[in-house]
Amino acid sequence: MDMGVATAIAAIIAAIASVVSVVIGARNAQHSEMRSAYRQALTPYLAPMSRELNQVTACAVIVRRRYLLGQAVAAWVANGTASAKRLEVLRRDTRYLLPRLITPLRTAVLLIYRITTYKDLPDTNAEDLLVAGQKLSDALNHAIEVSYRKGKPVSKYRGYRLRTQAEAIDALWAARPARP
Repeated sequence: MDMGVATAIAAIIAAIASVVSVVIGARNAQHSEMRSAYRQALTPYLAPMSRELNQVTACAVIVRRRYLLGQAVAAWVANGTASAKRLEVLRRDTRYLLPRLITPLRTAVLLIYRITTYKDLPDTNAEDLLVAGQKLSDALNHAIEVSYRKGKPVSKYRGYRLRTQAEAIDALWAARPARP
């Protein structure tokens, strides 16, 4: 091979590598900007959503324990209901940012309302409902954290797992004993 042909081939290879490098760099910059914008849009909701989610779950647990001890629960139900209402507002506000969490968050909102109906029921599955609710709450917090860290909405797989957990809670609720 002639020296001129070898030089031309090397120049073509260098030009192609340069173009590929520019395209990849531009694509990565665009993804970086999109992730940054997603994080910025999600940031105002992180702390309130986590706080209300944990408070709804904690109030449901406390209400159940106080029912069993025969203690007053009105203040705890009021706190849990207020947190559930705030979480519902946050759920609606983030439905486009966190689309795969709509159903699991709805189930978490309903936890305090559901647990208050177990007051007069003997032999209930309330403890199972609370355990499942706590697991869902932890999983939701983790999913929101991962979503923020990655700068992308919740993955299909994680959304499916959360929806499955929410459906299990709905099934426990449907299987509750009837009122006498």
